[in-house]
Amino acid sequence: MAKGRFPLLYWTSIVLLVLMLVFTGWYFYHNQDAACRNSISEPVTRNQLQRYWQKGRIIALMSSADDGAPVAAGLARVLPGDYSLLAADPETKGAFGQPPQILPWLKACDSALPERISGLGRGNQVLLLPAGCLERLVGGGRTPGSVLFLLKGEGGQTPQLLACSGPEDWYQE
Repeated sequence: MAKGRFPLLYWTSIVLLVLMLVFTGWYFYHNQDAACRNSISEPVTRNQLQRYWQKGRIIALMSSADDGAPVAAGLARVLPGDYSLLAADPETKGAFGQPPQILPWLKACDSALPERISGLGRGNQVLLLPAGCLERLVGGGRTPGSVLFLLKGEGGQTPQLLACSGPEDWYQE
């Protein structure tokens, strides 16, 4: 009897190990962005983002070097309502239907940026950061067209990362 069990346990262990490796690979493939674990493509995250957007507590960060047209259309569809468009460079071309308010201190893109954006005031803001700034803030590579959504802290606290989106999120219905 014991002789017959060994192959069954052996092959069961091998199958479970392979399944575990496949699942682990799938998980890491779909969660490549270490800076952001919450994608707006997930319904729970999107609903949470929409609730905070309605309350005027969101700061969206994107690179001014990216094509803003899909993001502007996506914001209008996914997060309707008013927001302030802020940029570092007066040369920034707006696909957002409004000229950006210029904040020269955005050009610095230094470690003081989170503190500075915490004092931006009320309402939702979309910040068009200089090329390369978003990569420095998140510490690594970033897909062009991605947006980071920060939740404004209560009472002037530093904003916290709430969610992110990739370019594919702006083309979904």
